[in-house]
Amino acid sequence: MVASSSGFTECVKFLLDLKVPMDETNVDGNTALHFCTSFRHIESLSMLLQNKANHSITNANGDTPIMLASAKGYEEIVNALLSCPDFKINQCNSNDGRSSLMIASQFNQVSIVQLLLKAGANVNAKSKLGDTALHLSIANGCIEVIKILHTYQGIDLSAENDAGFTPLFLCIARQRYEILKMLCDSGIDAKKNNKNGDNAITFSIKHYSLEALQIILQKCQLFSKEKDDYIALARRLSAGHIVSFLQQYEPTEKTAAENIHSSQCLQLPTKNQALPEDVSTTNTSVSFAEDQRCMSGSTENQTTSSDPPCPAIDKSFNLEIDSSKDKPLCFNLNGDCRGATKNCIVGKQNSLTDQKTVKE
Repeated sequence: MVASSSGFTECVKFLLDLKVPMDETNVDGNTALHFCTSFRHIESLSMLLQNKANHSITNANGDTPIMLASAKGYEEIVNALLSCPDFKINQCNSNDGRSSLMIASQFNQVSIVQLLLKAGANVNAKSKLGDTALHLSIANGCIEVIKILHTYQGIDLSAENDAGFTPLFLCIARQRYEILKMLCDSGIDAKKNNKNGDNAITFSIKHYSLEALQIILQKCQLFSKEKDDYIALARRLSAGHIVSFLQQYEPTEKTAAENIHSSQCLQLPTKNQALPEDVSTTNTSVSFAEDQRCMSGSTENQTTSSDPPCPAIDKSFNLEIDSSKDKPLCFNLNGDCRGATKNCIVGKQNSLTDQKTVKE
């Protein structure tokens, strides 16, 4: 492990010739392959793979070597691992269920996403809390990755996570309007109800998002009965700006049979039915695990382009989330890896941001 982490290729070769066990782990479950991956030592990694090192071992955080390489964008490492004849491309993190494709998507690693899809990664695979690669890329605002995913053959654009959030719902809740328009342009059904009885239109109204509603209705036509129902919902929520917009909207006429079908599909809350608690659309520093109504995942902290960098520890990878690309890698034998690309999450406000706000 020491030779692998230090890049001492000749030492690695010498130890392999002595038949030293390759798959032993340290206290954090990291093997020599984990260290080669984190330090990008491709020659040492190739030697280990040639000697049949086990590339499927997960460390204490549930990560295999390719998951670390996917998070960091190490193409040559990913290619080397994918070339193994018995490689399991859809193996998931043993803790949170994310695949390498989900991790690459979450960390905005475009080239890795392309490599994994070409190698046959399952684009619709879900984490333990039901999130797909598309959910995670939307949460992070990874537009270039989303451009690849949303046009990929066989992708489920209406996939729900365990909280009932579809990609459209997530765009609305996180105010990802450019991505929302991209998905609507692809022909996604904005009137399709989730398991909670909401569709993208009712969800926009409940989040008082006129901009999201305008984007959706550019591609989705409303009928008279639907328009009246949506106006009624907006009035119940005291969303005057949405009421005004819908009143000016010109509905499309339809037949009586279509009217019956629409009333069956559209499920609005009754007067005595409590409305769901609003998901925050203004706070951008929140946690998946704390709020399953938004998103799910195992990473912890978020910074957006408008927020100052907020260094933190990503427990999934032992990675420090830092926007500084010049920060050198630092890896110790306890498995603590530094210098990864920054990550973004969805959910409630996290403690680091809370503490910073209090100090200010």
